[in-house]
Amino acid sequence: MRKYVFFFLFILPLLTVGQKYSFKQFTTQDGLAHNSINEIIQGKDNRIWLATPGGLSSFNGKHFNNYNVNNGLSSNYINTVFEDSKGRIWIGTRAKGASIIYENSITNLTNLHPDRVLDIAAFLESKDGTIYMFSKDGFLTYKEGVLSKLEVENKSNTKIIHFNVTWFDENTIYIATLNYGIAKLTLNPAKIEFIDNNTHDLNNICYSVLKDGNALWVGTYGEMVSLESDKVTIKEKFNNTNYDQNRVYGIYPLNNQELLLAFEGNGFGIYNKLNKSCKIINQENGLPTPYIYKVIKDNEDNIWLATDGHGLIKYRDFSFKLYNTEVGFNSDEIIGVLPFDDEIMVATDQSLISLKDEKVNTIVDKPIYGISKAADDKMLFSTFDSIFRLNNENIPNLIKDGHFRHFYNDSIQSIFYRREHYEFLKENDFKIINHNNRNKYFLGIRALKNRYIFAHRNALLQFYKGQLKEIDIEDFEDSYFFGIDSYGENNIVLGDLNKEQLSFLSFTNDSISITNFPFSRFGKLDNLNTLKVNKDYLWLGTQKFLKKIDLNYLLQKDSVVSKNYFFNKDFFNASFKGDSNHNLEFTDNGLLVAASSDGLLLFDEEKYKYNITAPNINLNKVSVFSETLNDSLYRKNNVLELPYTSNYLTFNMEAITFSNPENVTYKYRLKGLRDSDLWSGDTNDDTVVYSYLPPGDYVFEFTASNGNSIWQENMYSYPFKIKAPFWRLPWFWIGFVLLNSLLALIIIVWRNKVQKEQLKRFSRDLIKAQEEERTRVSKDLHDSVGQQLTLIKKKAQNNKQEELSSLTNQALEEVRSISRALYPSNLKQLGLTESIEQLLYDLDEQTELFVSVDIDTINKLFNEEQSLNIYRFIQEAVNNVIKHAQAKSLEVVIEHKNQIVKLSVIDNGKGFDNIAALRQKSLGLKTMTERIRILGGEFHIISTLNNGTTIEVTIPV
Repeated sequence: MRKYVFFFLFILPLLTVGQKYSFKQFTTQDGLAHNSINEIIQGKDNRIWLATPGGLSSFNGKHFNNYNVNNGLSSNYINTVFEDSKGRIWIGTRAKGASIIYENSITNLTNLHPDRVLDIAAFLESKDGTIYMFSKDGFLTYKEGVLSKLEVENKSNTKIIHFNVTWFDENTIYIATLNYGIAKLTLNPAKIEFIDNNTHDLNNICYSVLKDGNALWVGTYGEMVSLESDKVTIKEKFNNTNYDQNRVYGIYPLNNQELLLAFEGNGFGIYNKLNKSCKIINQENGLPTPYIYKVIKDNEDNIWLATDGHGLIKYRDFSFKLYNTEVGFNSDEIIGVLPFDDEIMVATDQSLISLKDEKVNTIVDKPIYGISKAADDKMLFSTFDSIFRLNNENIPNLIKDGHFRHFYNDSIQSIFYRREHYEFLKENDFKIINHNNRNKYFLGIRALKNRYIFAHRNALLQFYKGQLKEIDIEDFEDSYFFGIDSYGENNIVLGDLNKEQLSFLSFTNDSISITNFPFSRFGKLDNLNTLKVNKDYLWLGTQKFLKKIDLNYLLQKDSVVSKNYFFNKDFFNASFKGDSNHNLEFTDNGLLVAASSDGLLLFDEEKYKYNITAPNINLNKVSVFSETLNDSLYRKNNVLELPYTSNYLTFNMEAITFSNPENVTYKYRLKGLRDSDLWSGDTNDDTVVYSYLPPGDYVFEFTASNGNSIWQENMYSYPFKIKAPFWRLPWFWIGFVLLNSLLALIIIVWRNKVQKEQLKRFSRDLIKAQEEERTRVSKDLHDSVGQQLTLIKKKAQNNKQEELSSLTNQALEEVRSISRALYPSNLKQLGLTESIEQLLYDLDEQTELFVSVDIDTINKLFNEEQSLNIYRFIQEAVNNVIKHAQAKSLEVVIEHKNQIVKLSVIDNGKGFDNIAALRQKSLGLKTMTERIRILGGEFHIISTLNNGTTIEVTIPV
């Protein structure tokens, strides 16, 4: 084998390059009110609050909610923001005083500010709840709705430009000023003293102050100073030549040993109080801007940076590093990576370089096409037309000419692959094997105990017992492999995108066993494009995260135990190299090194801060159809009652988390609906719609995970009620039935009344017709038959026919009697009273009955028709006595008293029983009853067998 170095193979001087850390930037394009931020805090509900010149912003990890003059604030320019013990958000504005946000209501205190102290720079709260406000124009206190000016003895009698404040004890406040160093404010007695350059060798320009035990940390112009007992004990200068780049605008405790520092001009730093060292992270590490005003750490250990002009920046840890052209790397296109001794060898489209201790050494300044390990811990790499072996001194030696991207070398043989064929090289043995997989993209080579496995996109081959054959497995029909790796002596794992599965193959002599696991077993694996086995774990690479799977649990217990390590898409939004034999590797100390189209990615698992904090959950909004629900309008006795027309509800769930908010998952249920106890499947959608809910009592419940399967155990509950329409309520149906029953009853009564009226009218008309007919017949008898009989009588008398004259006279009297019976002409001539008396007197004379009469005068009480009915009634009653009673005496009494005419007909005849049946059968009694009914009176018959009969009638007048 030839051993020489070509002219282009040389080692360039070592270069120090930056490393790009993972930052997430939020600007006005994401909804932030303004890209310059004056203050940042985290509230008790975990929201991030931001004071900006364009208003106040709150952030839940996904969305910004902004407050400005359009929402009711007194000003858009916000100097500071503060939360008190009651959960009230205090807002300090420029020239417009203070405002308060509490329970979604805004209160402006502008008009309460005394002496026009309106430019509020900071707030503090004492233990008794008093709010202290700090302004260049003085100090204010607010308690129980009263805003007062704090009168303080100030010997300098000058305005203090405040920047930052902190409590030291219950009676002492320290203030960082821009003109007098540190101002020490004593509350009782109220006085102010200064710790500055004249008195304590402290820079007069101070930006920040923090209490740390019995000491104070002060951020000044280019320095970090510690004060104890008002004396300078530590003074750290970060840059002796350029103080402007190291103005310490903010100090925040990171942990017991470290402080976070915000530099206005040099990014931010992590200051170690023990060894007095500061790690500075700035633009060389990918930070978008060097101008950081404030810095805080949230409840999930994320670091938030408030910038001047570049919005809000989130930083989490040092676990991910990216080397690319942005930080001085010579290329973003990484061909392959390989840990080699204590270095990381990186093949790019520009050169072969080594990376060690943040220093880059260029080994070959020419495009590299492939990289691989070799026997004896050596390394192979290829250029366009040659393959080289790299020795321990990083000197390349040519071992083969030709264009090869994939190659392998071990103590047994070397293997070279190009599209046309495989070349197998042993000592004193060289073999070329052609293959028919020209169009099947090559992925890599893996060596097992007694065979070599070759993976293409669409095929899997093995070199076994001196023969190269395709592994023909039914499971691999139409497969599209994206990665291959080996584990153990005889096992490989394959990733199949078409089948969406991981396949584990075990080789034993001539047999192959296979176990498949669908991607769904491992959660969402969108854009999966690489895999790697490291020790007992399988690593999968996607565009969003790395997944680490425990192989022992998976293969022995069929159980998935895994962890996800998420990328910040602003930091890394590229794909891993899936077409390289060495696209993802691990160093001896466990550092993951990956090739990508965005540069070289390094991941240190030990530095990854795994978020174990469950999200704070809240119901962000409820909508009815498309309108936001104002539930105060529908809440009664703390119960939300919606009308049945408001039954199309949209619930907007909120999970406040910041580490991986884009991976938050929700699950929910609606108790009261069918299958109400069943939870939904996990979903990333924060919106739930229930359309046209039936009336009933409901409870909407949901919970959320933080993206790392840490679920909030205390679910959010939202009870509500949809009222039934009135026609579905029990009282409605009861009322409906009662109303219909009443209506039916009214109809029945009305119909009965109508029928009775019709019957009464019919009876009246019938009786009237009868009377008219009687009158006609009576007149005909009197005028026609009576006259004829009179003529016959006169002729008989003239002819002296006595017998005929007598018979004719009898017939004439009979006709006259019938005529009078048919029509009582006496009614018109004599009146009702005298007619009745005449009727009874005639009866007394013509029959053997003893008739007694006692009648009041009633002539003027009734009209002609009524009088006729009364007369006919008495006439019918008397006739019944004559025909049926077999009575000896008859008494008729008519009396008028209290607007009532009472009529009684009493006989001492044989009487009768079953009066009701008799009244139904007797036409005469029916007629009598109808006449009294026409008169509006009442008709009663009292009779028992052998005890006579009494007829009683009462008629109202």
